[in-house]
Amino acid sequence: MKFKLQWLPPLCLTLVAQHVMSATTDVGQDSATEPQATVVVQAKKVATKQPESSVSTISSKQIARDQNQSLSDLFKKEPGVEVTQDSRFGVNSINIRGLDENRVYMDIDGVVQPDAYAPTTTYLRAGRAYLDVESLEQVDVIKGGDVVAGSGALGGAVKFRTKDPKDLLNPKGDDSYLNLKSGFTSANEQFHETITAANRTGALESMVVVTRRDGHETESRGTGSKDDVGATRGLADPADVGSTNVLGKLAYQLNEDNKIGLVAEQYQLNTSMDLKSESSSTSTQKADDTLQRKHVGIWHENATSNALYDELKWQLDYQEKNTENGTHIDSSTQDRYVDRTYEQKDIQLRTDANKTVGIQSLSYGLSYNHGQLENLNENDVNGTTTVTRFSPKAQSNIWGAYLRDNIAVTDAWNLIPAVRYDNYSYTTKSDSYIDSWGDNKSHAFTGQLGTEYALTDNYTLFAKYGTGFRAPSMEDLYYYYENAGSVGSYHYGYIIKPNPDLEPERSVFLEGGLRTQGRYGRGEITAFYNRYRNFIEQVTVGTSTTYPTGIFTNENLDRVVIKGIEAKGELQLAELIHAAPDGLHWTSAIAYADGKNVGDAEPLNSVAPLTFANTLGYDADDDTWGADLTATWRSAKKASDITTSYQWQAIPASTVLDLTTYYRPLDNVTLRAGLFNLTDEKYWLWNTVRQVANSSANLDRYTQPGRNVGVSVDVTF
Repeated sequence: MKFKLQWLPPLCLTLVAQHVMSATTDVGQDSATEPQATVVVQAKKVATKQPESSVSTISSKQIARDQNQSLSDLFKKEPGVEVTQDSRFGVNSINIRGLDENRVYMDIDGVVQPDAYAPTTTYLRAGRAYLDVESLEQVDVIKGGDVVAGSGALGGAVKFRTKDPKDLLNPKGDDSYLNLKSGFTSANEQFHETITAANRTGALESMVVVTRRDGHETESRGTGSKDDVGATRGLADPADVGSTNVLGKLAYQLNEDNKIGLVAEQYQLNTSMDLKSESSSTSTQKADDTLQRKHVGIWHENATSNALYDELKWQLDYQEKNTENGTHIDSSTQDRYVDRTYEQKDIQLRTDANKTVGIQSLSYGLSYNHGQLENLNENDVNGTTTVTRFSPKAQSNIWGAYLRDNIAVTDAWNLIPAVRYDNYSYTTKSDSYIDSWGDNKSHAFTGQLGTEYALTDNYTLFAKYGTGFRAPSMEDLYYYYENAGSVGSYHYGYIIKPNPDLEPERSVFLEGGLRTQGRYGRGEITAFYNRYRNFIEQVTVGTSTTYPTGIFTNENLDRVVIKGIEAKGELQLAELIHAAPDGLHWTSAIAYADGKNVGDAEPLNSVAPLTFANTLGYDADDDTWGADLTATWRSAKKASDITTSYQWQAIPASTVLDLTTYYRPLDNVTLRAGLFNLTDEKYWLWNTVRQVANSSANLDRYTQPGRNVGVSVDVTF
């Protein structure tokens, strides 16, 4: 059975290619289904063709249809994109083609998200994705490098756009909108409620979105008793998890060409966890974690066409991210509370404009980001508190400028060049807790050249070649930790030293492919080759009598290479098979990547196994009901594909079936239900397992949930 599911008629792209060629072009044909991923046309006026690389878009309608409740759900159907997550700290980052964390650019409404700060595997981990999916209108994923985004886009870019009044209201005139949504997911026993309200009165638009979630730990398929303690525990650690997300927006149309707006949002996640897997028969550990992101901003759009621009937008934003991880350790000999925090405050200013000149569609912009970064650790043992820092207080100043063109050389051929300049600096200062370790600054010019050529009305070739860079993060440069411990005459000490002289990471990315679209559907196949140098990784530089376990630091390593192939497609089966009912559709996606550190010939652990997803869906003609059946096959992560010291993390292949449905008994009422992991498959996700640092850990604890359900109802007024 697993073999058959693994190869549900493979790559619908093949069928698309066979039938679109002979079909009458009909790219405007309506589809009853919301596609998994569409291609966003970024050029404004002259260049109406698709861009030189795929920009996959996930819409709010698709998020609702798939009943996504977290970032880990969001990218399930997007080839080459996953999330990395931890059982205690949740989602840490987004992985694109084998790169994640700070090597993937991420913004929310144009506000660049802070770097991750995760120097330890146990007591502190500050991630990047502090948001709720219910607030999202659209997610754009750019793979393999993006010069326009700038620093951090080595692996690509993820751009989140939150809901806006114009997304919910009629295009013109006074209007109001109210949506109430509530649901439950059994995998973590979570109840969630969302209120979305919007209004336009005259020239003023307003909107507020409020989401509350209350649940518990996400279950595993492990076995054992709920009272088991230690690394061999097979069940997930018990937890109470709650989050609140509030998003508010105001927009005012000053006149026909000018619009101003305000935005304010706050996301907070609280987790209380009984760390049974970290406890023992003589010692208990509990966690109390708080994650918070605050953002306020003002923006202005101007559409007065002149010699410099046709459209211009500037925005000024203040953002604050706080992570506090508290761990209580209680034993017969000590009562210890470890409280570790990381805080980053940013002021960001950016402006973007576009201008059409003849056959060229230009876009350009400037950005500036001033950040204040601080880590603080408090360690209370039996009432005595010591205070330390992993890194000194720091300020960052990052500014950049880009220019992108889209040149319609002929009706069939477009060239898309882009260049960017970035300049960054970190300055640090000493205090009573830590030395400054010095400053770090650098700059970079990057560029890319893309092209697309329409072979026919149905087929387009595309390619992109470019360079990228990533400035080292605060953690890369300044993390310091010393443990000179010993038991009697046995010394087990080690030290991690900062390296403020790190160079920025560099990349060269190349991709090309074929895109097709026509009456029967659409498809795309892409091959890519990415080369990186000055890769920053922690290495051992020696030992000493005091530090026999090792002296560690971050260094710029030799080259890393990631290459692979991706394909995705969609078929309207009613067009292809006359006996098939209208509204029957099929989507398919596959992603394969191979990564190696060329310097030591070791595999790159962050590369996910081959993934192949197929969805058979149906939507009734009157749009009153529909359903999707999705089969996702993941290949095994073999020991030979894992760095030598972590080969114990190898996991088997898996096939998972998910069924989602919706029903609209009334025009303004939608009921949704999902049955996930229908066959109760026991499986792992690689980007969860690879976060496990303890080789003694029972990997059953990191299995994904067994058969589980999700239900929701939303009412719109």
